[in-house]
Amino acid sequence: GHQPFCDRNSFFCHHIDHTRLFLVMLALGRTAAFRRSMTSGAGVATMHSIASGSLVQCDIVDSVATVRLNRPKVNSLNLELLTALNETLVALEGNKSVRGLILTSASPGVFCAGLDIKEMWKPDPERVRSFWSAFQHAHLNLYKSRLPTVAAINGASPAGGCMLAMSCDYRVMHDQSGIGLNETKLGIVAPPWLVRLFVNTVGRTQAELHLKLGSIIAAPEAKAIGLVDDLAPLDAVQERAEGKMAEFLQIPPPAFSMTKLALRQTDVSAMKKSLGEDLEAFTAFVQQPVVQGALDNYMAMLAAKSKAKKSKM
Repeated sequence: GHQPFCDRNSFFCHHIDHTRLFLVMLALGRTAAFRRSMTSGAGVATMHSIASGSLVQCDIVDSVATVRLNRPKVNSLNLELLTALNETLVALEGNKSVRGLILTSASPGVFCAGLDIKEMWKPDPERVRSFWSAFQHAHLNLYKSRLPTVAAINGASPAGGCMLAMSCDYRVMHDQSGIGLNETKLGIVAPPWLVRLFVNTVGRTQAELHLKLGSIIAAPEAKAIGLVDDLAPLDAVQERAEGKMAEFLQIPPPAFSMTKLALRQTDVSAMKKSLGEDLEAFTAFVQQPVVQGALDNYMAMLAAKSKAKKSKM
């Protein structure tokens, strides 16, 4: 069976706000610096990163933007990555020549491994607020986009990666990878808006089962329950995603975007109303001494594992 995929710097924690538990799960981003250049081909545009190694890569071809997460080795989500992702999404949303978006990873084998623990460990108060806000808006920018969005899941996709994928309209996944929200195995729970997203994607019965078990779900079962829509060999994931995008592009844009908004507006409105409350709850929680003590212990455990691994080499 598939084991949960975790980066050594990926971690999740929870917040107790009166009687409720909230997942502290964040994705990051750095300011994306990019430029557009129109090629000589008719109807073809390309958006190039200014610097090699940019955290988000974006190419536009025939009105479809392919956005690649590029924080090797496993796209752990930190403030810089989320900021880069959000700025890219906002720029594409405002570019009327863009009609579709494919989200994928620049590191085949891992789509996104989840939260970078270092964002919560000994945090700067202002940075932590920016970090949480960036995570919230990564979901919103994808979920409410006017564009058809397809996730080309070319590798492991636990927790934060699963959230990004579910925020898209359609998901094509590598047929040997796993995906899911594995929070309960870490002793935490997902926030209400993420629970709603999961229920909307797989239905209440499957959501209850897999959220309670903290499942990382193998590709065939993920497709069977509707968590992903299509499976493909690793080298065919992008092509399959482009094929579905071509179908979406046959729908007149106003009809597509208005239908999408009608389906998602209730959840979008509910989340927008709770943004401030969630932000305050997270920032208060993460700075508590008991939380920082737990993170100290976790970092010490990672350091010990790293030292043991090096000694065997």
